[in-house]
Amino acid sequence: MKTFQIVTPEFLPQVSFFSQFLKSNTVVIADHIQYKKRSYLTRSSLLKNKQRLTIPVKHNGIKKAICKKEVAYVENWDRKHLTAIYHNYHVLPFFDDYYYKVEEIYKKHHKYLNQLLFEQIKLSIDILRIQCDVKLASNEGFNAAMEDSLIQFSKNHGKATFLYKEEDIKHGFINLGKIQNAEVSTRALAEFLIPSDDNKNILEFIFAYGPEAAFILRAASS
Repeated sequence: MKTFQIVTPEFLPQVSFFSQFLKSNTVVIADHIQYKKRSYLTRSSLLKNKQRLTIPVKHNGIKKAICKKEVAYVENWDRKHLTAIYHNYHVLPFFDDYYYKVEEIYKKHHKYLNQLLFEQIKLSIDILRIQCDVKLASNEGFNAAMEDSLIQFSKNHGKATFLYKEEDIKHGFINLGKIQNAEVSTRALAEFLIPSDDNKNILEFIFAYGPEAAFILRAASS
């Protein structure tokens, strides 16, 4: 059975963020929704010492979609991020195996926020060996009518079953009834509780466990 879900992107999220990717054939990254200030879209903490990392963005249009929000390359913030990551995590056993891949993403100087977030998410998924197809909503024709876009996506992918999170329904992110009325198969995703010791910033998790990170995530999510 083909399954898919939609996920709001986050910048260097905690390990628990990636649990949801284990249950779907396809995950759509919702970069078509409106950008929100002071959110996980541009902020993350290096949990070892709570150091905050922030991606600066241009303020040309407050209500722009994430995919149209431009990154502001000011005050060498990207170099400061890499320096902070190095100083916090360089002593971890698998740091040298993956740091250069993180560095490569920063050096690309992506114009738009969605591109930077997408590459960081994809890198983590690849390292965690998660076998799912990850797509950007903006590349799949998604628009403000979220439910209509999800219905069309299901049809385009052989009537794929839509997997939803209860919190998305509760917070009004998705109108589940409209999707079900269009005869799209739906199923609720079980909530995953990652033990607090393992629910680190994804970089710390990968640098600490290396190839074993994939197995630890699956064990915690089962």
